[in-house]
Amino acid sequence: VDCGGTEAVEAWLRDNKKTLKGVFLTHCHDDHIRGLRRIIQQQPEVKIYLSAHEGIRCVQDVRLNLSRYTSEPFQIFSNHFVELKDGDKLQLFPDTELTALQADGHSIDSMIYRVGKWLFTGDAYIPPLAVVTKLPGSDKIRAAESLEMIKGLVEKEQLIVQPGHNINTTHDV
Repeated sequence: VDCGGTEAVEAWLRDNKKTLKGVFLTHCHDDHIRGLRRIIQQQPEVKIYLSAHEGIRCVQDVRLNLSRYTSEPFQIFSNHFVELKDGDKLQLFPDTELTALQADGHSIDSMIYRVGKWLFTGDAYIPPLAVVTKLPGSDKIRAAESLEMIKGLVEKEQLIVQPGHNINTTHDV
């Protein structure tokens, strides 16, 4: 899920003689997609799963992916984008299913992914921080609605949140 950096994953794949089959993007911001350039160079056929709601436009727009504001603006192009809609389900392994859920607000293309008891939230929910909504493509109202949906799902299903950034603090939902 996401690929701001790729070195640790590449090392694990190499050490365990595994092949990367796909990358799931929670949203298009450069700190979550920067590593895609390297992955696509090494494995042009790798599937890139992203939101059907503006996901491709976002990874290809330097303003929306925020790379315009860095020293190395970039766009991501691939013939292997797989657009996911809210509620889409994918069978990852015989006993493991992924559910994609639209969670706009932080970014126009924000998605969260549920895999078993895990919920990968990207930047749509990083406990205990407030959702950032002052970036291109952000929407404060949608962010609040998405956050309410995420927190309700976490509480109801007792899910383990895996946010897009590591914050070293304890928190309550």
